[in-house]
Amino acid sequence: MCPVCKQKIIKLTGWHNHHMVWRSLGGSESQENRILLHPNCHDQVHNQQLTIEKPRPPKGV
Repeated sequence: MCPVCKQKIIKLTGWHNHHMVWRSLGGSESQENRILLHPNCHDQVHNQQLTIEKPRPPKGV
């Protein structure tokens, strides 16, 4: 699920790999620093300087 629009990310919609802390500012390539977003949502995050929080996995997973 895309944390911006709350819609499923599928092959048809496409996705971008977003670094929550930019690598140029010391962010890592680790999974904890990356999240998948739709291409439109990724543009919105950068254009509107939105902050993204990584959702917590469901309990029991």
